Amino acid sequence: MLQLEAMLIQSSLIKLYIKVVQVMPLILVLYVNDLFLKGLEPLIIRCKRELASEFEMKYLGLMHFFLGLEFWQMLFFINCFML
Repeated sequence: MLQLEAMLIQSSLIKLYIKVVQVMPLILVLYVNDLFLKGLEPLIIRCKRELASEFEMKYLGLMHFFLGLEFWQMLFFINCFML
């Protein structure tokens, strides 16, 4: 089972967790019914596999819009724009 090291933020709608594996962070944000992962690809794949073994999940692809923000992933960075 996935063991997260710290819950950084908790409110009625959003929870932010972080797990550090060999000095590399995996950030997990749970917002209502949506789950967002940020980290190195192998960490994300492992996390998705472990979560899928416990919960019914559907992969919707890369995030482009969230809470009035627009995101676009480039080769070495992520652009974030306010709508």
